Amino acid sequence: MVETRGGISTAERLEPPRGRLWLGGAVFVAGFLAPALIPLVTTSQLPGSAKTVLAGLLAFGIPEIGMLIAVVILGKPGYQYLKSKIKQGVGELLFPAAVGPLRHGLGVALLALVLLLAWVGPYFALVSPAFSARMIIFALVGDGMLLVALVLLGPPFWHRLAELFRYTPAGDAEQTPQAK
Repeated sequence: MVETRGGISTAERLEPPRGRLWLGGAVFVAGFLAPALIPLVTTSQLPGSAKTVLAGLLAFGIPEIGMLIAVVILGKPGYQYLKSKIKQGVGELLFPAAVGPLRHGLGVALLALVLLLAWVGPYFALVSPAFSARMIIFALVGDGMLLVALVLLGPPFWHRLAELFRYTPAGDAEQTPQAK
């Protein structure tokens, strides 16, 4: 059981030895970067069955094994320390305290572009055979752009978007300053 004091767990305060931290961190990161090697495996000269096994391991086995080895190297407190530091770094990037006007404007512009392309994309497929042959690529790029737009817009936008999907009966709806 991890003891907490002042909202920070004891494990997060205990930094493991620097050598173990670097080695465990490298194994942890390398494990999660393993799926990036799948294109190299699929384009190699290996037999089809070997490609399938290697690609499956890179996607579903090696990240988990890397995480397990990192826990063994760091120990549970060291792993929790490393995980808290990674979450802290990523959290500051993805979940800022406030979204500035430039970031918000970029997010809105990217979201509008994604919606426009999703709306007119099927019509391009009717007109251009080259577009329809690569429709899946355009769809994946559009999905990536949508995720980037949502990250740029930040948590305040996500909460407003989530409110669209929550039903509130008319009599129970809270009056907002704009509705008065």
